Amino acid sequence: MAGRDDPVLREWAKSSPRLEVPTLVDGDARVFDSTIIVEYLEERWPEPATQPASPAERARVRMLEEVCDTELEAVNWGLMETLRAAAQQMAASFSLVGRHACEASRARRRGRRQPPGEASRELLPRVPSSRP
Repeated sequence: MAGRDDPVLREWAKSSPRLEVPTLVDGDARVFDSTIIVEYLEERWPEPATQPASPAERARVRMLEEVCDTELEAVNWGLMETLRAAAQQMAASFSLVGRHACEASRARRRGRRQPPGEASRELLPRVPSSRP
């Protein structure tokens, strides 16, 4: 991920101070948040209309958007946090595997043989026994 000193990130942060997507740049106008973007587009280019003509149908569209903003966004954030944690665990495991491979290679170069399974035992997950 780009660091805070990344020029592209700094430029984007001018449009989206919360560093969220979507973001719309229309000339000097910088708009973030999907609801506000849709309202901006409707006001900027009223034809063709992006919203239904009927007040009841427009209310339905707004309710659907509210569900997406509140319910689905929370699920997506939770999923992303779970995936991030899993990716970090995988990276740590790969790092451990790589370290053991390097140690085994060094041991072979020094003429020593690493006992079979020594490195792999550390890689096994620590799972409590289900035996009484």
